[in-house]
Amino acid sequence: MPAQPVAALYLRSASANDAAIEEQRRLCTALAESQGWRIGETVVDNGVGGMLDRPGLTALRTCIAEGRAQIALAMEPVRIARDPKMIKDLVDFCAARGAKVVFANGAPVGSVMSFERSLNAMRLRARDTRIEVNP
Repeated sequence: MPAQPVAALYLRSASANDAAIEEQRRLCTALAESQGWRIGETVVDNGVGGMLDRPGLTALRTCIAEGRAQIALAMEPVRIARDPKMIKDLVDFCAARGAKVVFANGAPVGSVMSFERSLNAMRLRARDTRIEVNP
């Protein structure tokens, strides 16, 4: 990372809510400043719910891929997605490019990974469990 890492902010609200976006911006900016990170780009998905097509998230990935930021900063994991796999995909994408994902609410990225491993284990157990029904 450069001497002063650059953070790209990702702000999202499922329903269009300017106040929620501004609160996320305020809290993410405060964390970046406290860590000595310079804020580069800010990408916003305002009014973007559970859709897989999120223009702001695509822009964030491009920013990381092109090396314009070394930190993807969001308020909390659910701002990225409610699906742990989507969060893990972003974490892996960033890690492969020497960047990291940070959550302003202090949620450790490792907790998302642990949750994903637990879900995978449950899915495997469910798949391997045979249910026999008596005719």
